[in-house]
Amino acid sequence: MGIIIPMNEYGIVVLAAGASKRLGFPKQLLEVNNESFLRSTLSMASRVTQPVVCVLGYNYNRFEKETKGLDVEVVFNLNWNKGVATSIKEGFNYIHKHYPYLKGVLFLNCDQPYVDSELIRKIMNAHGEANSIVSSINNQIIYMPILIGKNHFKDIFKLKDDENLFTLTSAFGSHGVQFDNAAVNINTEQDWLNFFNQIRQNRAS
Repeated sequence: MGIIIPMNEYGIVVLAAGASKRLGFPKQLLEVNNESFLRSTLSMASRVTQPVVCVLGYNYNRFEKETKGLDVEVVFNLNWNKGVATSIKEGFNYIHKHYPYLKGVLFLNCDQPYVDSELIRKIMNAHGEANSIVSSINNQIIYMPILIGKNHFKDIFKLKDDENLFTLTSAFGSHGVQFDNAAVNINTEQDWLNFFNQIRQNRAS
């Protein structure tokens, strides 16, 4: 068994600034068990470690209400519509400025409903075993969440607006942590229907 790393050496940035154009309505507000995806993700993340920073953009005022009462810090990305890297850099800039001691920052979307605290802890512990970048992986494909270690903080700022964290995993490689349901994310209405039906089947069984 590897060394267990203190979780407070790591921060989390939740990326939730997008307009969900392919889905047609805000994925941040989709509900499971009477709780929105955004609030559920933030609540889970804040129970694992601190700090947790949520990056909002589109419809900021509406989504900010989902953060009330949670131990999270919210930043607004004015340039959210120029590409996901603008949100990555906005969130990282904030967390690095206010918490410069962090050894790594984990970036997390709110549209992967099977991401849980166990997976996040596994990723952080894997980084603690000396890997600079740690990603989720399934069938040899890299997925979010992705943790960027201190050695590559400077590379985050080099991302072009239309790039993402997979640019860094392609350039520098990453250690993969197995995540069986990594491919389940909600980008389209069909994705949502498939996920909803799966939940209903699981409850019936």
